[in-house]
Amino acid sequence: RKPIDHFLQCMEELTLDDITAFAKMLLSSQPTMASYGDGMLLDFPLGFKCS
Repeated sequence: RKPIDHFLQCMEELTLDDITAFAKMLLSSQPTMASYGDGMLLDFPLGFKCS
């Protein structure tokens, strides 16, 4: 296991450009969800498709 200081250092090294690039990548495609069992019982927000 890595010490907590390793992860804190990684967080401190993040830049606004890193966060912006990640957000653009994340928001550039349709959301995906996986479930196990009867997916028809799930409550889907507007805009989501159940297939």
